[in-house]
Amino acid sequence: MQKKIKCVVSWSGGKDSAMVLNLLLSNPEIEVVALLTSFDNDTDESQMHFVPLHLIEAQASNLSLPLYIMNVSKGIVKSYDQEIQKAVEHFRALGVTYFAFGDIYLESVKKYREDLFGKLNMGLLFPLWGISSQSMMQTFYESGIKAKIVVCQSDKLEEHYIGKDLTKELVTSFHNDIAICGENGEYHTFVYDSPDFIKPVIFPIEKIKDRTFTFKLLDGSTVSSHFYLSNFKL
Repeated sequence: MQKKIKCVVSWSGGKDSAMVLNLLLSNPEIEVVALLTSFDNDTDESQMHFVPLHLIEAQASNLSLPLYIMNVSKGIVKSYDQEIQKAVEHFRALGVTYFAFGDIYLESVKKYREDLFGKLNMGLLFPLWGISSQSMMQTFYESGIKAKIVVCQSDKLEEHYIGKDLTKELVTSFHNDIAICGENGEYHTFVYDSPDFIKPVIFPIEKIKDRTFTFKLLDGSTVSSHFYLSNFKL
């Protein structure tokens, strides 16, 4: 009997990571051993999705998978790289040979991961890579995965999109200049139910808040963006 490939899934809590996990769990040659999530040192919120720790923990619990947490300093690439190195060393000792990510078509992000993990001699899987946006979203609609928009760029989507279920009808209401998958950061989601979940995750949104963040890009430049965010009721 062939030995299964042990894999760790990068877990944002959103639709793309849930689709990656769903694909890998259905692959008889792969064993998913854990979820990997990075959190901001200062806020205890997941990076980019701004989801509190207890909700990511609820997802992992409902997936019956261990959650490995990386504590990362906001906007410092070196901090992320160091935490990834620790994670790779931890999981290599457990027999893991691959980390899986939900990137779809951003070449710069994919190359960054390949360079980083290549130096650490760890394999990578990109199960969604190269899938067209239309095919990607159609697969999502048919998957049974349920997600709500919890973050959006204020110059791309209006405040009223926060808390809405990501459905085909909702996506058709997006402005024409928006990547329907949200691959450019136009919006982020939180998956509250899935065929892989034991039960749904309940997460009331108390109100909507707005913040401006400055991010350091992979080329060293910085960019500031204004977001609408979910203020989750604890």
